[in-house]
Amino acid sequence: MGQAFDHTLRYLFEIACDSRQGLRHQLERLLQFGCDRFGMEIGTLARVRDREYRIVQGNAPVPQAWQEGDVLSLQDTYCDLTLSAAGPVGISDVVRSHTPDHPAWRKFSLQAYLGIPIRVDGEIYGTLSFAARHAMQHEFTPTDLDDLRLMGLWLEAELSRRGQEHELRLMEERFRQGFYAAPGAMLIINRKGEIEQVNTEAEHLFGYDEAQLVGKPVEVLVPEGFRASHPRLREGYQRAPQERPMGKGRDLLAQNARGEVFPVEVGLNPIRTREHSLVLCAVMDLTERKRYEKTILEQTELLVEANERLSQRATTDALTNLSNRHHFMAKLNEYMSLAHRSGECVSILMLDVDHFKKYNDTHGHIAGDEALKTVARELSRHTRGVDIVARYGGEEFIILLPAADREGAQVIGERIRLAVEQISHLHRPVTLSGGIATAVDIANPAKKMDEMCRELIERADQALYRSKQLGRNRITHFEPERTTQ
Repeated sequence: MGQAFDHTLRYLFEIACDSRQGLRHQLERLLQFGCDRFGMEIGTLARVRDREYRIVQGNAPVPQAWQEGDVLSLQDTYCDLTLSAAGPVGISDVVRSHTPDHPAWRKFSLQAYLGIPIRVDGEIYGTLSFAARHAMQHEFTPTDLDDLRLMGLWLEAELSRRGQEHELRLMEERFRQGFYAAPGAMLIINRKGEIEQVNTEAEHLFGYDEAQLVGKPVEVLVPEGFRASHPRLREGYQRAPQERPMGKGRDLLAQNARGEVFPVEVGLNPIRTREHSLVLCAVMDLTERKRYEKTILEQTELLVEANERLSQRATTDALTNLSNRHHFMAKLNEYMSLAHRSGECVSILMLDVDHFKKYNDTHGHIAGDEALKTVARELSRHTRGVDIVARYGGEEFIILLPAADREGAQVIGERIRLAVEQISHLHRPVTLSGGIATAVDIANPAKKMDEMCRELIERADQALYRSKQLGRNRITHFEPERTTQ
């Protein structure tokens, strides 16, 4: 990886940190950066559906024949070539290319083009592309295509994350509507025993407005004679929370705003999310029927399940079920920080399926996907429970090896390489090339942690490249270049 790739990586990290101003602002920065990086005039993110090309956002310094929101025929754009190729496409001069009469040249005078397909959660979303009205002075290099792939990976991850957040907000809004509209009294209590939400029926039952109860300890609804002992009972439940549906608890007493004490039954249901530990309390006057509790509890379960699914999707690669790149980077930073405090070493192993493009071209993308899933299963089987196995992109995998020194990492790498080499049920045998880098003696790092993580990955990538130079199907540890005096 060269300086251009490192510059692109740093800039994409800056854009990711600039998420508060919204996706449109981030896309504007990405498109402008791509234009500057490749020397092009026009940057475009487009959505493709049913052979229609809709411009989601564009960046161009001169007036164009189209604008954001316009819908074009896909065959009139170079992106048709990109989607057909299922990978990055670069045309430095269409006049000298194999498609000199392409409609994008005839209709829009676009003489140079660079684009890549964008997939979101495994499905084609559209394309990220850059174009110019002039021919380029040089052909696009492998480094240009690598930088474009990196931009595409970042964009895919950001679009997926935004979609997941939108889905979760919809689920939360549905739950909120169901909670407030429920015909039974409902309260949500946090781990401190404070009331966080109260629905309309609870307001009627206890004689308080929601504003009078939110933030107050739940003991305000307990008769005065029982308030002193109630925190101990509540804390005992919090230590081992479990569902206690209506009809399973003993009769209790509650007190309303007027000081009146009345018999109630309380159903409890823990709500566990990644950030909070809450309890949904269904309170019913024993003179009322209990027909509504089941519905609201089912909605709660659906919300929790949806939250867990979204959390899983946010950290997991959809094809292989391994950790995704974003989750791996977070874990690498975490373990490097731990190693900084403990003085232990950390190794990473970067792996690439040898000649995978040829495998795809020969046997098809479905067979290629099955090969990647098979390799992923072998990686999981032959690593330790503490290791983090992730799909880094395409046919490339990366493994975080906590507390593994040079020799230990080499043993794990060889074990994985041999296991993959012995897979017998694919269309043809596949092999892996791998590179290992080990971080040692980082008790007092002079560099920032993010920089150290990037450097460790770059070293593993260099070792992987060395394995390919030596003939593939081997694992090589990074060795720094020695200078002669």
